[in-house]
Amino acid sequence: MQTFERANEIIKLFSLEKTKLNLSEIVELTDLPKSSAYRICESLVSLGYLKKDDDKNYSLGLRFLELGSIVLSTLKIREIAMEEISKLHDLTNESIHLGVRDGTEVISIEGLESNHSLRTKIWIGKRAPLYCTAVGKAILAFLPKAEREQLLRKINFKKYTNNTLIEFDSLLEEIKKIRENGYAIDNMEHEEDVKCIGAPIFDIQNSVVASISLSGPSSRITKEKENEFAILVKSSALNISKKLAASSPVIGE
Repeated sequence: MQTFERANEIIKLFSLEKTKLNLSEIVELTDLPKSSAYRICESLVSLGYLKKDDDKNYSLGLRFLELGSIVLSTLKIREIAMEEISKLHDLTNESIHLGVRDGTEVISIEGLESNHSLRTKIWIGKRAPLYCTAVGKAILAFLPKAEREQLLRKINFKKYTNNTLIEFDSLLEEIKKIRENGYAIDNMEHEEDVKCIGAPIFDIQNSVVASISLSGPSSRITKEKENEFAILVKSSALNISKKLAASSPVIGE
């Protein structure tokens, strides 16, 4: 914790007015021992949070740009998606949910609940597995093949219901089907009696960055409704993707 606090103290020294600092300046401004300041700065350089030029001056690294882009992208997706979430909610009166991937999980970042007394709850910030939720599978299926299979090998599979797919080959078949259809189904795989339909959202680089899903009790989302809702969910995801300047998804293998 102390090392983290010291690293944070060093990072906070940089500003628009002071974009570069040498080791002596950092030591003077933080009162850290020179050896400690040097060790922390070099660790930050190796992690990409700082960079060091030929004159041995430190400045903020590209890792901050990458992280900032992720935050801005997430905020932009929420803002842009809200109109489509509202439209889909009005058309179906089911719970609508927007999610983004974090490692092997998907996080809810926006949503609207159904007006029905029997409905699925939307918890902003809630995490769920990628492999057994529609919102997660819609992202997982459209990741580049190598990244997707690497993620699958990292997952600690758990059987939440009798319908949860945990066999690797079965999941690969499911992913193939999702890619062909353009949407994912959670047929009571994560929660009993809850069905979900999710579709991927792509950004300007045609990379999958989020997904939108519709969820409700299995008694209302019948097979006939499933097909009808899938068309609407796919349309909403496509509209959000277009607003994010996606042209056409690069599906790959």
